[in-house]
Amino acid sequence: MAGSQYLKRVNAINRNSQVNDVQRGMEVGQEVGKMLGGLSAAIKSSQKDALANKMMTDADIASQPGAGQTQDLGTLPGGPQPNAADGSAPIAPDPDPDPIQTNQPGASVNPDFQPEYTFQDMPDLSGAVAQQKAATSLQTQPAGGGDFTLNPSDYSGPGKTVGGVTHTGGVQEMELQKEMLSLQGTRASQQAAQTAAALKIADAQAKASGTGQYALNAALQRAKLAQAQKTLQPKPAVVKPEDMPVANLDSEPVDNQGQLNKHVDSLYGKGAASGIASTIMEDPMIDDPKNPGTQIPNPNAPVISSDGKSITVGPKNKRITMPLPLAQTLVKQQNSLNLKQNSPLLRVPGEDQSVGATADNPYPAKNKLDALSRAHGTWVKLPTGQVAQVP
Repeated sequence: MAGSQYLKRVNAINRNSQVNDVQRGMEVGQEVGKMLGGLSAAIKSSQKDALANKMMTDADIASQPGAGQTQDLGTLPGGPQPNAADGSAPIAPDPDPDPIQTNQPGASVNPDFQPEYTFQDMPDLSGAVAQQKAATSLQTQPAGGGDFTLNPSDYSGPGKTVGGVTHTGGVQEMELQKEMLSLQGTRASQQAAQTAAALKIADAQAKASGTGQYALNAALQRAKLAQAQKTLQPKPAVVKPEDMPVANLDSEPVDNQGQLNKHVDSLYGKGAASGIASTIMEDPMIDDPKNPGTQIPNPNAPVISSDGKSITVGPKNKRITMPLPLAQTLVKQQNSLNLKQNSPLLRVPGEDQSVGATADNPYPAKNKLDALSRAHGTWVKLPTGQVAQVP
């Protein structure tokens, strides 16, 4: 009886162990199936992206000038090239960096430890691992395949070909290019339609104008009309130099003689400028024609008032009295013009003509007119205090 009870318990344990083994085996099989399905989808997606990249790259290269022709794009300096003509061997790829570790801590602690599963019991995944490595290789290599490896030492050797265009966006990039081309086609169609509509409107207007030959004759008629309107428009008035107004009479030299004469005539009547110029240099005294050897006052000589505020100038039959500062300014303006023409200078009324003869007694030049109306070689004192000689 005791033996039969023992056998029953052993048989029950064996049956339970077999059931558990079957369940665990089914679970492992399901996990492996899911992993293989995921790998298959990843491989298909990578293959699609690689094919799309190759198609886009080939299309871009084919559309470039010189496509299909062999061209040397230069080399990069450095060491040997993989697969080079000099016989140097390429760098071998690294071995698998993560080998499977089989160490189980339980075995070192308990000599009688028996794992539930051994690696011999696991299904053969060598094919799945190879497919996973193939998918990883497709993702890391550029489109088009080849023996290219991402090894930094490859960039140091001679004979490297530079240049080229490689697409890496895969199927998503191809779909985006398709949408962009479709959008460009739509815009081109809209522009063509707008241009055609504008041409129709222009043609209809030309027909309605009754000019014949439609747009061509209409354009000619519009050009003739524009020319006629331009001819009828008044021509812009041409301002002569002497008609330019004097801006800064007291400080800036005038541009020309006509400008100065017109300004003086506008103040004192026509001919006033020429009268002042002809009499400003008259001597105060002249010989008496009736009594030789006797002098009398010159009726044409300028006369400064006793208080020094005004001056009377001009010929006997047309005398002009004006403020002394204005008379001095007008004479300085005339001297600035005489210097340009290499003509003799006039005496400035009320001023000492010896001032400026030496550097110790310079003429006080308060502005540009003062400096540019003095004779060559005259010493002047500029507003800055500097003493200089007129060149």
